[in-house]
Amino acid sequence: METTRQKQELLKNLNFEVEKVPLYDPQGRNVEKYSLLRRKDTLQVLNICGSGYEFLQNSELVDIVLEVLPPSLIDSVTKSGSLHGGRRTYMQFKLKDVSFNGDTIERYVTILNSFDGSSSLKIGIGDRVMSCSNQFYRFLRSMEGLSIKHTNRIKHLKEMLSKYFNTILAYDQTLDTTYQSLYNTPLHDNLIKDLVQYLLKTDITHELPESGKVRTLLECIQVETQQKGHNLWGLFNGVTRYTTHHATSKSKSEDNKIFKIMNGGSYKLANKAFQFVTNQIDV
Repeated sequence: METTRQKQELLKNLNFEVEKVPLYDPQGRNVEKYSLLRRKDTLQVLNICGSGYEFLQNSELVDIVLEVLPPSLIDSVTKSGSLHGGRRTYMQFKLKDVSFNGDTIERYVTILNSFDGSSSLKIGIGDRVMSCSNQFYRFLRSMEGLSIKHTNRIKHLKEMLSKYFNTILAYDQTLDTTYQSLYNTPLHDNLIKDLVQYLLKTDITHELPESGKVRTLLECIQVETQQKGHNLWGLFNGVTRYTTHHATSKSKSEDNKIFKIMNGGSYKLANKAFQFVTNQIDV
């Protein structure tokens, strides 16, 4: 019964199917080896794909994930959505909250998919620090099986997800250890300046700009280091505050904002910052 409710909740925003139909040139001739991928309900074209392109319906993907994820680890289904008429989709499963140095971290298993050929199916961990609502996502694309192309391989998602879910959970635990190390590591002189220059590719050695991205990022870092401590954890949260609340401020919709944080410029910036601060541990 719970699984049925979760499926209904997820499909509420992903309640459409896609289909392959023949592709014709302007003269009405069938273009061999290529097809149109379109929504069945609106007939909106999502992609032109080759004969080897394979996909899962949203309902199939939901069924697989709900079957594979251990119910004991899932706190609730949080949300799902799509962008550009269904070309890109996401779903999130909330795990148990993590207590961290007086704060609470909401944690998600997050799955990104696309029907327009823009990306493979990706599985990762997403965090939301409750005290500031900062969000951070890390997709394990470097690990085999966690970034799955739209080929015949995607039909074996259930087996692959079952096999690699332990990898996801192990990474989950690694994140907690890394966060604690960041919290325990004080900021060194000039580290804030070095990080800002690294992320925004600008020189702030001689003059601090009065406005723009640099000043906004520095203000975010100041707020978070005051709240969370003058340590690498505060520094990193300064960046995620910027990528969550400022770099996405011009997004036209909530789904668009989420995709930027999960897979766009904000995602890349936050992960560059994460790599930078983790490189400073025990330096």
